[in-house]
Amino acid sequence: MSTVDHRKRGRPRNFNPAKAGSIQALDRGLALLRLISEADGLTLTDLAQRSGLAPSTVHRLLFTLEAHRFAMHDEERGLWLIGVDAFKTGMTFLRNRRLAGMGREVMRQLMEQTGETINLGIEDNGEVVFISQIESHNTLRAFRPASARAA
Repeated sequence: MSTVDHRKRGRPRNFNPAKAGSIQALDRGLALLRLISEADGLTLTDLAQRSGLAPSTVHRLLFTLEAHRFAMHDEERGLWLIGVDAFKTGMTFLRNRRLAGMGREVMRQLMEQTGETINLGIEDNGEVVFISQIESHNTLRAFRPASARAA
């Protein structure tokens, strides 16, 4: 009778993130998505300048991201924006962690007790990424959109 090595699936046994090779096109495409997400839309020229890539390379990457609905082009304004599938992917992050839903009632109670806007955030590399907010009923109140960051 033979023994079978039952190990967790997902990563190779000798996986080392520090030594993991990267795929240049994927790195570049994700960098473009990050740039787009940090602005209210960018032109191809803006993206080329900010990324340091040639406009032709940026165009090919954006075309691929658009084909997969991770980016979209606003023809009227000439801007590249985050696409619907990037939004759905981000929402999956929240849904899988169930943090916002689990904390909603406590956040609402805290807002009622304090009269202040309540934010829920997670730490990411020394910054807070806000994932949910309960706004106060006060005229003057703090507002941070979901995914806003603070140091």
